[in-house]
Amino acid sequence: MKVILLLTFFLISFYPSLFSYTKALDNEVEAIGLSYKIVSYYSKGKVDNAFEIMHPYITFDEKSYESLKNITSAKYPVIEENYGKSIGVRLLSVSCVSDFAIRIVLANLRELHIIKWEFIFYKNKDGWVLNNISWNDKITELFDTQNRNEP
Repeated sequence: MKVILLLTFFLISFYPSLFSYTKALDNEVEAIGLSYKIVSYYSKGKVDNAFEIMHPYITFDEKSYESLKNITSAKYPVIEENYGKSIGVRLLSVSCVSDFAIRIVLANLRELHIIKWEFIFYKNKDGWVLNNISWNDKITELFDTQNRNEP
């Protein structure tokens, strides 16, 4: 256990870029705004712009970031071909865990389907940083993020 702690301390001390971000957001409203802006860029086919504006806030490693960016870029033409053009972005839900974590769920509405985006922000000593991001086309998951409104 001591070896793991020492190795972690060494990596953080001497390779801070492995675990660091360059910016933090001041509050939850800014986190919602950034998330909305990312999905808006994506919805217009500007995947590189979407990833460029999120990059300063990420806490995950560069390899994971590049992998997500490459997959998203590669899948965008397929999504547009199968689900049609974007017709809007909607904020579906915002949920908090105490005062240190926030989950933001947005939908990119397409002509034939919906792409769900989920962002997890964590509040550290500097502010709100982007801890996790994911997207998918599993429309059934949207019912878990909304208050159920029965007809």
